[in-house]
Amino acid sequence: MIDLRSPTLRTVAATAAVVAWPVLALAGVDVKINSDAAGTVQNEIRITQNATDANNFVVAYNDNAGAASSPLGVSFSLDAGATWLDRQLGVPTHPILMPPSPDDGISLSFIFDPFIDSDSLGNIYAGYIATDGSGGGPGGIYIERSTDKGATWSGPDTIDFDVRAGMLPPPPMPDPYRFNDRPDMTVDGSDHVYVVWIKDVGQGLPTSDIYFAKSPPPVVPGPMNPTGLDFTGVPAGSIAPKTINDNPGGMPLPAPPSDFANVPDVAVAANGTIYVSWIDVDVTDMNPKPGTLHLDRSTDGGVSFTTDQVAQNITALSNHMSTLGGAMDDARSGSYPAIATNPSSSTTVYMVYAADPMGAADEADIFFTRSTMSGSTATWSTPLTVNDDATTRDQIHPMIVVKSDGTIDVAWYDKRNAANDDMWDVYVAKSTDGGTTFSTNVRVTDQSFATPTNLPGSEPWLGEYLGLVVDATDAYFAFTSAVSGDTKGDVYFDSLANSMVPVELQTFVVE
Repeated sequence: MIDLRSPTLRTVAATAAVVAWPVLALAGVDVKINSDAAGTVQNEIRITQNATDANNFVVAYNDNAGAASSPLGVSFSLDAGATWLDRQLGVPTHPILMPPSPDDGISLSFIFDPFIDSDSLGNIYAGYIATDGSGGGPGGIYIERSTDKGATWSGPDTIDFDVRAGMLPPPPMPDPYRFNDRPDMTVDGSDHVYVVWIKDVGQGLPTSDIYFAKSPPPVVPGPMNPTGLDFTGVPAGSIAPKTINDNPGGMPLPAPPSDFANVPDVAVAANGTIYVSWIDVDVTDMNPKPGTLHLDRSTDGGVSFTTDQVAQNITALSNHMSTLGGAMDDARSGSYPAIATNPSSSTTVYMVYAADPMGAADEADIFFTRSTMSGSTATWSTPLTVNDDATTRDQIHPMIVVKSDGTIDVAWYDKRNAANDDMWDVYVAKSTDGGTTFSTNVRVTDQSFATPTNLPGSEPWLGEYLGLVVDATDAYFAFTSAVSGDTKGDVYFDSLANSMVPVELQTFVVE
């Protein structure tokens, strides 16, 4: 595929590309933070705030997604979002196996689905899935580290990689595309790093499993671990990649419904309890379909996990939202859960998700549910509808974060302002009573935008998540938008003080 990036705008070095791009930001104004050539794709965005410098934000995103070479894009700000610089991270190679195999040393330059977080020492970690772009070739999940607020990066370190037919040890069956779709990471208060992801189980099948790995706090980097992290399971506190859903493997065929584990999210409570959520859904079905939201937990640092708990049974979204004119607007609008914990109650878990309110003209709403008993199946609350619009237009891709005082912030992409159901904004709502009620929704974006188009064939592609991070007083957003005239999409940043979201609470109708 042709790479449209102009070498006059970005020079790629062995580990990073450096571009200075100052932007004047006014409070509450959406700020474009990437400086690529027009016509390239930026989407699927994550954000973190440096614990040692509140003015330092780092954003990771798909950069030139769909091209033959698409290293991870990272933008960082040292002045609370007023100006930004951007980088491209390195391209990993497939690990050398013994005996040597055809995949040894292959460049994995097709990079997508980032995750990012930071620790108490100011280290920033960014990771991603990387493949050779063939769909059936080698791939893995990787992580990099910055000790200077996003300016330079070390790595990549391998968290996990695929083992295809003909390699040792062989998988149960040939697997053309093992790493797929929206991994997640979090760092706990003791600086342990947790990563979750999915692996497709078999060739041509929708079955997939949830994987988990953990690294202890970083040590002095070395040739084998340039980030200082260790996911091998060898040192104390390290847990090597393993499946955590109850019936992994996609066997026997045809696979039972609970073998469709997808899109995991991870959170760690104040007492160290690890929570992992995911949706069980047949991703090959493009229409609205049954989905089950699961939660698993570990109380021993990830050594073992409990029996999977069912949080909610939902009608998962169609992969294609339709406009009022009947056209199909493919925003990759699948359902998935995002979770957070209460800082003062380690057994209280919050979950948000998008689902189809069946029986209504509306195709997608945002729902909230909570458990006060560590995710036990019987203790999940009746879902509340978080979006308060009186339209039948769509809301998708929610994220949830909890402030130190317990205030819950939920943000999502929203079409309510588009008469034809074909333009997007970002909205946010907050709850100050643990999710019993939510505030009136507040628009974050300055201007509505059409669904960005992907590079191959120009099909619409919004990307499957936005970035949300909070401190004690503010919420910070990073999202895809196409308002700059680049229809492929760019990355924007904005912030909103807690005081700008109405304190008046209202209970929403349960769909």
